[in-house]
Amino acid sequence: MIIDKKNIKNILVIRFKGLGDILLSIPALRALKTAYPGAKLSLLVNREAEQVVSGLPFIDELILFDKDKKGGVLDGIKMINMIRKSKFDLVLDLIGTPRSALITAFSGAKYRAGTTHRVRQRAYNIKVRGPKEILYGAKVHLLAAFVCGADITNETLELEIKIPKETELIISAYLNKNGIRSREVIGLNPFTKFETRNWGIENFASLSDKLVRSGKKVMLLWGPGEDVEKFLSIAKEKVLLAPETDIKSLAALLSKIRVVITTNTFTKHLAAAVKTPTLTIYGATNPRAWEPESKNGSDYIWAGVDCQPCEKNKCKDLKCLKNITVAEVLNKLTKMIE
Repeated sequence: MIIDKKNIKNILVIRFKGLGDILLSIPALRALKTAYPGAKLSLLVNREAEQVVSGLPFIDELILFDKDKKGGVLDGIKMINMIRKSKFDLVLDLIGTPRSALITAFSGAKYRAGTTHRVRQRAYNIKVRGPKEILYGAKVHLLAAFVCGADITNETLELEIKIPKETELIISAYLNKNGIRSREVIGLNPFTKFETRNWGIENFASLSDKLVRSGKKVMLLWGPGEDVEKFLSIAKEKVLLAPETDIKSLAALLSKIRVVITTNTFTKHLAAAVKTPTLTIYGATNPRAWEPESKNGSDYIWAGVDCQPCEKNKCKDLKCLKNITVAEVLNKLTKMIE
């Protein structure tokens, strides 16, 4: 179906679930707003991701979805009714779950775009065919925007987040209090909920000790529920503990860090959004899907064993991660910063 662009006045993009994936959708949203500057662009996103996208100038409205609310079918019907009343002309489903496909199908929009899953594709009259090769996630989303009429010729794959000025001042005050200059400290992000991405707190603690002994300043990044005490009990050398942060303040903190050594998590993509280099340690996931084409000083390590990438969340072996040594990570980091 060919989109009559002059009649597009109201656009909805659906991209709930996965903070990193939501951040990777930014170039697509930006491209759609450029393609339809006079249209209202709304984003349906889970409530916990509000800070990821709030304040961005090309998003006119956030529709927040509470995935933890126990409303069941009734809440789903309310959501669909609300969307139908908004009279969207174009809906782009960037996630392609049964829930998002159902919302798209009953949205009432003339143009409904989504992926060509064999069952869920029935919800769409504009088919977004996935690339034959593995591409950076932001580029995949951008190609979906292209199918919806966006000219992506000059569109970049840069991620971005809006940080309030007062948040920047709070983080700067914290660094000043601890005697840390901007872009001086090395950040460590050892935590992940997926065992097939977990290089191990012991490895990160050993790496931290070696960095501190070589004269580097190291900061441990953490979030709610993460086992900070375990790291601190293993590490022999003292590190700077990051303050408690929300998404905006974490972004502000990352913007002041020299490089972040991390697993493949949201923090990695947030660092990219504030143009801080990352050194990412990969296990089950494919670097080609998560590493920007323009590295901007970033790099990654993966073992390249025969079972990679398996994209699984559980594994009895984990040789993909066990084969990566502290010395290898330290050597790669040294090449990045010296």
